[in-house]
Amino acid sequence: MNRIIFASFLLISLISASTIARDRESVVGHLLSPGPMIESHKNFADNCLKCHGSGEGIANDKCLACHKNIKADVIRKQGFHGKAADTSCTECHKDHKGRSFDSTAFNIQNFDHNSTGYTLDGKHVEVKCFQCHTKTREKRGVRPQDPVYFGLSTSCVACHKKQDVHAFKDEWAKKDCNQCHVTSSWTKDIHFSHSQETHFELLGQHSHLNCAECHVTYKKNLNCAQCHGGKVFDPKIVIPHRTSKYKFAELDEKGCVSCHADYHAGQLPQKCEQCHGLDSWKLKNFDHDKSSSFKLVGKHASVTCGECHKPMANKTVTFAKTQMPLVRYKPIGSQCLNCHTDYHSGQLPQKCDQCHGLDSWKLKNFDHDKSSSFKLIGKHATTACSQCHLPIANKTVTFAKTQMPVVLYKPIGAQCLSCHADYHAGQLPQKCDQCHGLDSWKLKNFDHDKSSSFKLNGKHASVACGECHKPMVNKTVTFAKTQMPVVQYKPMGSNCVDCHKDPHKPSLGTTCTKCHNEKTWRSNQEFHKNFTLSGVHYNLECTECHINNRLLSGMSNVCIACHNKDDIHGGTLPNCGDCHRQEFWEVAKFKHSLSRFPLRGIHRTLDCSSCHQRSIYQGTPSRCVDCHLRDATGVSAHPVPLPAFQSCNQCHNQFTFH
Repeated sequence: MNRIIFASFLLISLISASTIARDRESVVGHLLSPGPMIESHKNFADNCLKCHGSGEGIANDKCLACHKNIKADVIRKQGFHGKAADTSCTECHKDHKGRSFDSTAFNIQNFDHNSTGYTLDGKHVEVKCFQCHTKTREKRGVRPQDPVYFGLSTSCVACHKKQDVHAFKDEWAKKDCNQCHVTSSWTKDIHFSHSQETHFELLGQHSHLNCAECHVTYKKNLNCAQCHGGKVFDPKIVIPHRTSKYKFAELDEKGCVSCHADYHAGQLPQKCEQCHGLDSWKLKNFDHDKSSSFKLVGKHASVTCGECHKPMANKTVTFAKTQMPLVRYKPIGSQCLNCHTDYHSGQLPQKCDQCHGLDSWKLKNFDHDKSSSFKLIGKHATTACSQCHLPIANKTVTFAKTQMPVVLYKPIGAQCLSCHADYHAGQLPQKCDQCHGLDSWKLKNFDHDKSSSFKLNGKHASVACGECHKPMVNKTVTFAKTQMPVVQYKPMGSNCVDCHKDPHKPSLGTTCTKCHNEKTWRSNQEFHKNFTLSGVHYNLECTECHINNRLLSGMSNVCIACHNKDDIHGGTLPNCGDCHRQEFWEVAKFKHSLSRFPLRGIHRTLDCSSCHQRSIYQGTPSRCVDCHLRDATGVSAHPVPLPAFQSCNQCHNQFTFH
């Protein structure tokens, strides 16, 4: 029977081939077809076998041969058609209903979207069909303005590509949004584990951040008003300007600086975690001794970072939305003067550790004897540095935030007068060590005999310096912080009268040594040679004889010249030495027995003045009556009448008058 029908259909097709083309379907339609085909199948009207097979009905394979996109869903068993793979296509899609028939029409209101394999939940429930199915049937013959429902992917990006703030690449581009987000809210209930899904675990402050704080969603420095003027709009819907990326590759490469500005501006390696922690930006893990070539020892260990690492001039960096000066970290030298002001202003080598320690700025390692050409001996060893190293006039330096005078260290001469005032005011050679020692300012090495033209002999050797070297009038010098008179050292004469007052009123000249010597002021062998001093004269002071400005030279050696008032002889005996001696005046060398009147008996006991009245010695009579006439005349009964007998010695003697 089937063969007869097929032969008839073939015969009719051959007959109709000769008819007008516009009448073909009508002929076939009238003869064999149940009705005209739909608009999209009209080209198959003369080829029944395109859809129909030799058996009954229309096999799904015939439909899927043309509708390859649906075939793909069927094979994968996804989408609406994949879920209904066991259902014949013709159960839903009819043909031969005329050109205007819509074989894909369905009841939108009653359509169960779950049957597509994509459940509408969350915000999707509120969305209108055309908001997702935006393509129209413009190329279709029927309902060209209606949406196309078939072929829309279930991937979020298929609809929300323009809203995709991630712009993932590589393996992340293959992931769909619903792996992290839910349809009820785009920003809430995010099922994303940063620790598991990425190599970057969110710890510390990172765990409190919003995604957008790291993954920026807008162009930076975008001035909306430049294009949009003063319009009020929500910048979140300006989708075309969302150009940021989730910088996974860059994070791997750059680390922290992928999100954070490099606060150090490339001075340090970009391994922030070596120094900073995640809970706070403050230093946490940084060990200056291990991480740098400069170990923090002594006072350096307690110094704040900012005291060494100063802001650079005219250089800033924007960090944490704040513009701040860029701090210098490298290069910073390890020499002291890289941070500290040169307190010595270039006078000393820039090797501070040779003298100073790290625990205190006070001298620690400095050895003046080894480090300088001037050894500290004697009193110098106990002298404070500042007593020699004085401030330079009108020169200051700012050190430890304090302005202070620059102290002189070099050049300082090794001569005494480089530090000490010239106590002698230029009178002596500037070789103080020839006279003074280092343990005391007192004379130590000075030898007056060798160092001067005046040798100290005799009493001069025990005389104090100050007895000869007197202060100058109206001339002073400041020495050892004390103002004192300048003492005369040079010029000084070597004559006695240059120091000693001449009691002789230079009548004897200036050569005192003719009479005096230095051992004692007494005369020498040539002294008083014209009048030898002996006895009492030897013990007398010169002034006892040389009084009233009497000259020493040219004085008489006659006793009466000095002893005129003492002359009891009234000048009758001018040559005192004939009778008297210098040793004892009372013991005269005059012998009365050798005179014409020897003293015998009672006469030997009498004082000279008893006989020599009125100091008359020469011409004194020697007769008894010349002295004893009164005695003789006073006798009342003299046996011999007087003056008959004037030779008393005829009767009397000097031993007894009777």
